[in-house]
Order: sequence, then structure tokens, then C-alpha cells
Amino acid sequence: MARIWKFGLAAGIACVLGTSAQAGLLPLSATVVPDGDNYRYTYGVMLTSNSTLVNGDTFVIYDFNGFKHGTNEQPAGFEFQTMNTGGNQGRTLPTDNPTMPNLVWRYTGDTPLIGQIGLGNFSAISTLPQSAAKTDFVSRTHVEDPNGEVREEDNITPTFAPQDNEKPNPGPPEPPVDPGPKDPPVQPPSVPEPSTLILLAAGLPLVGGARFLRGRRKAVVA
Repeated sequence: MARIWKFGLAAGIACVLGTSAQAGLLPLSATVVPDGDNYRYTYGVMLTSNSTLVNGDTFVIYDFNGFKHGTNEQPAGFEFQTMNTGGNQGRTLPTDNPTMPNLVWRYTGDTPLIGQIGLGNFSAISTLPQSAAKTDFVSRTHVEDPNGEVREEDNITPTFAPQDNEKPNPGPPEPPVDPGPKDPPVQPPSVPEPSTLILLAAGLPLVGGARFLRGRRKAVVA
């Protein structure tokens, strides 16, 4: 059975935004499905109600680890490229790991897109499965200010991307060190049992008496 990971970001983004408006592009959904021996990540992107997408505007998904070149898919009117740093930072400060590629999609249509519009699905394949790692999604669009002037608008919001979060294998544990043969324990001197002590005490007068008699006998002979 294929494993499907889905991240419904719309509800979370709505909670963050509340009733206030946010210009730019938003990744309202992200899904991951197995694709052969790899995994396809698909992002549903929406243009917000007070924004305009014109030719040359872009959005970037940062630090897409394990990207397989040539596997990107996007709707008509967009072109794709990758770069390890940058892409469209503008006035935002995304986290950008130079060892991981950034996915950059650029709008090439001649007709500006205005208002709340779903742009479709944008996808790419990674060799890494979903790891619930957050990354930055940065977009550049245009917005009309209260004076009627159209200016560039840069926005940043979180999304998900494949990143290898596994800890390195420490390897097998070191074998215990053999301390070598141990010296035998020192035995304390044995203590005579009480019965032995009684016999020893009874025999001492006999020994003394025998020595006394032997001494008297020698004196008589002399």
C-alpha cells in the first residue's frame, strides 16, 4: 500500500493570518507520494487576493535535499531552475543551506494574474522520504499600494521539504577491555576452634611436668 503524506497548511496559515491580508504566494498544501524508488513532493500554490503576478515574478522552495534533476513538473506559463544559494531572497531572510538545492519557479506568462487564484500544482522528486522538516517558501509578486502605484512585494512563509535528519550511525560498541588475571584473594590466618584450644590448654601442664621430672632424673644420676 502506497504511503501518502499530506500537510494541510491552509488551516494553519489561516490561523496565523487571522482576518488580516497577506500579499504574495502561499503554499496551501504539500503532499508526498512514493515514485518508484524515490518520492514526489507536490505543492499547491495560491495567489492571494490583493496580489498580482506578472512576468518575471518567482517563488522559491529552499533546501530541497535529494533533488533529482529533470523531475520537476509545473503548469503552463512557468519555467523552472535550481540553485544552491539565493533565487529570490529580496527583502526576506530565509534559511539557506548552500549544500542543498533551492527550487525556483518563474512566471513567464504575458497576462498578469490578479486576485485570489490557485496557480496549480508544482512538484519535484527527491531521493529522500518525507521527514517533516520545515523550510522556507519565498515569493515575489506585485501589489498596488493605496496611491495606485504597483510595487514589488516579497513574502516568506514555512512549508515542508525533504531533508536528511537521521543521526549518523555510531557503529558497533567498543569491546570491553580485558583487565587480565586477578590475584587470588588473601586468606586470613585460621583461628583454632574452641575444642582445639581446650586440648592445648590441658596438654601444657603435662608437657611442663614431663620436663620437670626429666630434669630431676638428670640431677639424681649426677
